[in-house]
Amino acid sequence: MRSRIFACGMDRLDEVAGRVAEVTRAAYPDLKIPVHGRFRHFDVGGVQRSRELDAALVPQSRAIARAPKSIS
Repeated sequence: MRSRIFACGMDRLDEVAGRVAEVTRAAYPDLKIPVHGRFRHFDVGGVQRSRELDAALVPQSRAIARAPKSIS
């Protein structure tokens, strides 16, 4: 399938893969690469905002789950 937006030069795929491997090995020489996901975007600059968010939300969520439902 061809894209009208992106082009892929398959003739340079080996070069790009080599560069990605080089950058990865420089950043993670032990190849222990942390999991990446949207939630990791909260943990930038050494600040673990996801833990702060969990600490703020979890107690509230548990309290809401235990609260009796009102009858209307």
